[in-house]
Amino acid sequence: MDNTSKFTGKAELYDKFRPSYPKELYDFIFREFGLTERSAVADVGSGTGKFAAPLAATGTTVYCVEPNADMRLKAHSLLGGGFVFTDGTAEHTGLSDGCVDLVTAAQAFHWFDADAFRAECRRILRPGGRVLLVWNIRRDCGIKDALKLVNEKYCPGFVGFSGGMDGERSERTDAFFGGGHSVRTFDNDAVFENTEEFVGRCFSASYAPKGGEAALAYADALRALYGKFSVGGKLTVPTFSAAYYGSV
Repeated sequence: MDNTSKFTGKAELYDKFRPSYPKELYDFIFREFGLTERSAVADVGSGTGKFAAPLAATGTTVYCVEPNADMRLKAHSLLGGGFVFTDGTAEHTGLSDGCVDLVTAAQAFHWFDADAFRAECRRILRPGGRVLLVWNIRRDCGIKDALKLVNEKYCPGFVGFSGGMDGERSERTDAFFGGGHSVRTFDNDAVFENTEEFVGRCFSASYAPKGGEAALAYADALRALYGKFSVGGKLTVPTFSAAYYGSV
């Protein structure tokens, strides 16, 4: 299975249960990158549009580049006008040369061919344009350790959360930017009000089983985790949003 098909059939789960990103992150983006109605952004690997949606708040043109049809169609139904939806990949966006001021990728860069993506960013960026890579990252804690063990047992495709993006520093982003980039972090705890939300969030992952006995066993194990770590019926997973940005 290639990376572009890993989320086929998961668009509803992704939209309903994946966490969004904090207002402070968008405030930073608008301030740092000076987005206006004359700006254009390419959000690559845009999925169901969770990260892209607020980017249009200042009238900025937002190109949602997403190769998975299920995810792209879901985004189109949710976002509607003001966005341009493109069936493209990180390595071949289908956008014109020098058409955007900022390229973003939220919870997606770990799926890309980094070298080919860098070349594509250079092609579609206007002079002075930059790249912003974002992840929601779980802080080290008991529920994270326990969930890792459950994922390793029931999810053969699990290689780490967010493809191994597991901390503020990253050799992968250092290599992509050549070391010449900045990092900002923003608190963004994931709070689950009930077991369904937690189980749904876990099943929205690319590596989660899609059906059969494996899915039933995984769900049972997740419910047990919720019962163990929740307090007053709620479960909080300490999380932060990390933003890596610079020129390429």
